[in-house]
Amino acid sequence: MADKAYTPASEMSLWWLGQTKPQLIGQLVLAENNRKVGLAYADESSISNALSQVAAFGLKLSEAKDMVSNIQKVVATWPEHFAQMGVRAREIEMLRVSMNRFRQ
Repeated sequence: MADKAYTPASEMSLWWLGQTKPQLIGQLVLAENNRKVGLAYADESSISNALSQVAAFGLKLSEAKDMVSNIQKVVATWPEHFAQMGVRAREIEMLRVSMNRFRQ
């Protein structure tokens, strides 16, 4: 019997196993001949969904809301923030499509 090379599955589900029922976060997807991995978010991904699990992270709801607010401020001006952190303009343009998803 000849040894067969391992071939990974092209998709894998990513689940949150919190204190309530398991929730689908998204799918990890292999791309470009298994050289890249992407994450396709499930429809259930939302800020309210994340805030429903703050206790699992040892946070109070008010602390978590403050964190979300700070993140939203950075995401709203992400190109400027990335540039301040030393990310090159060419790389910022490459990220623009992905980052715009979070501005909704």
